Amino acid sequence: MPHNAHVVQSNCHNAAVYIQPSAANRKPTRKKIGSNTGTLIDPFRRREIYYESNLERDHILVWIANPDVLEIQEQYRVEYLCNGAVKEHFVDVLVTFKDGSRFAYFIKYDRQLYSSGIRGQIQAIVAGCSDDFADELRILTENHVDEMAISNAKLIVNAGRQFDEDATCIVRAALSSAPAVVTPRQIGRDTGLGRRGEDAFIALLQSGAVSISQNRQITADAPFNNLLTPVTT
Repeated sequence: MPHNAHVVQSNCHNAAVYIQPSAANRKPTRKKIGSNTGTLIDPFRRREIYYESNLERDHILVWIANPDVLEIQEQYRVEYLCNGAVKEHFVDVLVTFKDGSRFAYFIKYDRQLYSSGIRGQIQAIVAGCSDDFADELRILTENHVDEMAISNAKLIVNAGRQFDEDATCIVRAALSSAPAVVTPRQIGRDTGLGRRGEDAFIALLQSGAVSISQNRQITADAPFNNLLTPVTT
């Protein structure tokens, strides 16, 4: 068993799946009554990810499900010089994309933007940090993520948490000869796996093997683009 990992059961012969601990530089604590902290399991990177608000949780879910994202590190520690003193700040989430770009995200509810002083904090980090830890530093609010994106991300992450490698292999093989547009229900039926096949198919959204229009809700009968279908000339 890998060091510090914990075990969950997969849907594949009840095989053990090892989940690595969070890569965060600190574990967030509840700041006030009514605030929400917790842990997500990223089934694709097989690692825990902390969040310290429902808004952070929602953004992180979308990044976990995004096929363009390579790595996610929450609570990333940054040191910077301010008025001659070394200070530190923990960036909410540092996201590395597959194209090599890295973005530091500061996540606040819109109503907190002024009172939190986050804009001044970011300016101080930019001015006093010698470490090029990110290409850009950005503020995200609830206005930067919509309910459909969150709902779809939850379905993708939940499907991935089945850890059903047998079903995934069967579905991938089926997609290699399937039409260019398919539905989860069709794949579940054609493979004989039913709901297992549907879940494995939906989880493949994270790998980029299939895709769905950005403004379409994931359902069993939603049309998906099959990116594994042979290209005909």
